[in-house]
Amino acid sequence: MILIIAARCSIFALRISTPQLVMAHHKSALKRIRQSRKRNQYNRQWKWQLKQAIKAVRRATTLEEAESLLRTAAKIIDRSAARGIIHRNTAANRKSALARYINHHFARRSATTQ
Repeated sequence: MILIIAARCSIFALRISTPQLVMAHHKSALKRIRQSRKRNQYNRQWKWQLKQAIKAVRRATTLEEAESLLRTAAKIIDRSAARGIIHRNTAANRKSALARYINHHFARRSATTQ
């Protein structure tokens, strides 16, 4: 769907993925809307990937599998922090929490099997 907006005797076309009313009256405001939508899609994609990596670590059944998935998740977490998707302290907290989860979960399992 293309929405035509008249602003100061100029006509701007703004492509909208979902039908929403755009109340922008200036060229710069229209650009900001385009940029924020693009950035929102980018951030959503990275956050989804981040959540999937964390879930995979928590679903691991063996210690070796969990450690391997933790390394992969840590890379994704670090990349997300570097790109500004999450704050670097949040990234550190998530990595630490995953490591603690693995240590606690598998240490308890090995204690009950011995």
